[in-house]
Amino acid sequence: DAVRYITNLDDLKNTVSYTVYADTRGAWYSEDERLNSTHEMSVAYSTEDTNQQFAFLKSANTGKYYLYSVAKGKFVKGTEKNDKGNAYTALTETPEEFISFLNGTNAEGAFLWVVALNGNKHIGVSTGFSPDVITHYNATGDQGNKLRLEVAATFDPADALAKIDAVEAAAAKVEL
Repeated sequence: DAVRYITNLDDLKNTVSYTVYADTRGAWYSEDERLNSTHEMSVAYSTEDTNQQFAFLKSANTGKYYLYSVAKGKFVKGTEKNDKGNAYTALTETPEEFISFLNGTNAEGAFLWVVALNGNKHIGVSTGFSPDVITHYNATGDQGNKLRLEVAATFDPADALAKIDAVEAAAAKVEL
């Protein structure tokens, strides 16, 4: 049987893209330099829209996951907090921050994930900021941090995985 929603990290594949959405707040959406949401962009949720497709690429060397925007061909990282204490995402050519996952179910039994950059910056969907996708509010119980991962499409991860390998190899040399 084909997997539609991810309920186990073992079901994530490097050759598959996923949509990521919070039930009441919309899906992640790739803009030119950052993530926003379908809610703020006034775009309908769609597994076919490449701007809504992301890959969770697992390194063969370290086992770390990196978040990749399929539409933009770039990796996702967090930004520093601005003067209001808010932090967002940025898209970059090379992987700079790994991601980690927490999971659970909601009252209706739907399986949900919290996705965090470097293990401590939840990538959540808010309706009170612009852009909507933020990394400065780390409440696991917040509706915008409870995300569903839905299978979207297949894609070729070769270039992205090569960038991960190069960054990790350079980091390993520095650690010696």
